[in-house]
Amino acid sequence: MKTRSVFTCMILFLFFLVLGCTVDQSETSASPGITPQEDQGYEPTETYTSTPALSGSGGGIIAFSSLRDNANGDEVYVMNADGSGQTRLTDNYSMDMAASWSPDGTQIAFMSSRFGNPDVFIMNADGSNPTRLTTSTADDIWPAWSPDGDHIAFNSNRDGNYEIYVMNADGSDQQRLTFGTANNYDPAWSPDGQMIIFDSDRDALNGDGTQIYVMNADGSNVLRLTDLPGYNTSPVYSPNGGRIAFMCGSIDEGGPFICLMDADGQNISQLDIGDGDGWSPSWSPDGLQIAFYSYRPGPFYDGKLTAIYVVNIDGTGLQQLTDLETHSLHPTWGPLP
Repeated sequence: MKTRSVFTCMILFLFFLVLGCTVDQSETSASPGITPQEDQGYEPTETYTSTPALSGSGGGIIAFSSLRDNANGDEVYVMNADGSGQTRLTDNYSMDMAASWSPDGTQIAFMSSRFGNPDVFIMNADGSNPTRLTTSTADDIWPAWSPDGDHIAFNSNRDGNYEIYVMNADGSDQQRLTFGTANNYDPAWSPDGQMIIFDSDRDALNGDGTQIYVMNADGSNVLRLTDLPGYNTSPVYSPNGGRIAFMCGSIDEGGPFICLMDADGQNISQLDIGDGDGWSPSWSPDGLQIAFYSYRPGPFYDGKLTAIYVVNIDGTGLQQLTDLETHSLHPTWGPLP
């Protein structure tokens, strides 16, 4: 098995057991729109209210997923930027995770396997009114809300390999943006909504590794930004669009790590995040901190538990926000009120 396949499978297996690692490489045309469905499920028993963050923190609210209350799958939680006020928003026997905030902070998109295979849902920021947006029989995962709030990008293998799709925020007009035999992952929007950044194995050496790419929001003009060894994934723009944070490096070398680069792919550097690996970076609203999760003190395959951390973009001020009693994953910083 190729190393990229192993790497991808380990990430997705930890997130949800229902997603397989073998995909069909066939090509079909873009999928039609699907009517969203409202889920008459869990209503939170308490309403989450933000409290002031500690002095020096990036402020705002961080959404994340955790296994702490559900051994069968992750649930979505929120907390203040200092780690206080941790509150559960979803409650299902299966998996809910990969939160993405609407630009006004009133809603959260996420993926859930509550009906079998993973689908994209949205809910209010307090966990109420969960609504299903995708209903394909494939895996629809990793939603990313556009800056204008009108669209949601996501990953799906509905047409064979993993490709990037976009839909209206109500689930209508689902369109495919990438085409080919490679896998394309982790879409994220530029702050002006004109570009989508993602990672792909299309130029992998000997079938291994991924690089970072950017394209217009309509899928045109794909450009490669990195030419690095290992696995370069989960790219996200800084709030002003000038820099990109992403996962870099290899688990064989104790990684992955968090890297930073300019929006054009220049001036790549590794962020000092202390003694451990770094996964799923997310910028604070002021662009001065990055949240991530990490297996401490050892790498992924040592079986350590994960916690969420924040660090200043100069590598100082590392803080642990969640405990290591169970896995906490995939932090996503919400917008300031």
